[in-house]
Amino acid sequence: MSKSQRAKEWNLLHPRARLADLTASFGRTEVPKSLRTRETAEAKERFATEYAAIQRRWAALRAKPEPLPLKQILSLAGRVYQRLTATLEDEPGESPIWENFGRLNKKVSGDESRLESW
Repeated sequence: MSKSQRAKEWNLLHPRARLADLTASFGRTEVPKSLRTRETAEAKERFATEYAAIQRRWAALRAKPEPLPLKQILSLAGRVYQRLTATLEDEPGESPIWENFGRLNKKVSGDESRLESW
């Protein structure tokens, strides 16, 4: 159930939607959000938009996680690599960071099973 209520402090309208099945995972029984308006007609329009966004978030929380395909994993790894190299291009960072990285790399190199635990 959802409805719009006026906040007493500023007389602004706030949509309130009850979480029935997501209370345990979300940790709240209601989700209030300000519509940032005092106009009832405008609040009704904004309420519809906000309620649709809340429903999309709840659908994402209800959905079970799906495994990523290898192509998407490689794409994400490429993005991380590009950001890392762009960040370190001008200033590579402190030497203790790279010493620690080298130590960890030596520790896991040669043993494929160790890479998963790292």
